[in-house]
Amino acid sequence: MAITVAQWQTVIDGASKKAARGAGIAVRKAGRETVRIARELVPVDTGFLRASIVLTPTIESGGFAEGGAEAQAFYSGYVEFGTSRQAPQPYMRPAAALATQNLVSDAQFIGVEALLSNGRETSP
Repeated sequence: MAITVAQWQTVIDGASKKAARGAGIAVRKAGRETVRIARELVPVDTGFLRASIVLTPTIESGGFAEGGAEAQAFYSGYVEFGTSRQAPQPYMRPAAALATQNLVSDAQFIGVEALLSNGRETSP
């Protein structure tokens, strides 16, 4: 059975849309994972810094998804990177690095699944 260029385009378009939706899901998952890990790693004195670590909104446009986590305490950068009087105590960078590893494997799975499903809708 031969497949035409138009049929290939339909398959690719469907797979692209499915992959874009999957990417948004994977980015949100990575953001939640970053928050969870950062809250485990952050040094705690009063708990304010840990409580200030939140998920940032995921923005999806043009097939790209962007989102993540941030520590909103005004002194979060001083803890993460240190000062002239205090050694750094990284918590966000290690959390993001671990979550990114999972994001890469999720993205690879989503891309392969989207192509194998020929763009058809399947349950996540």
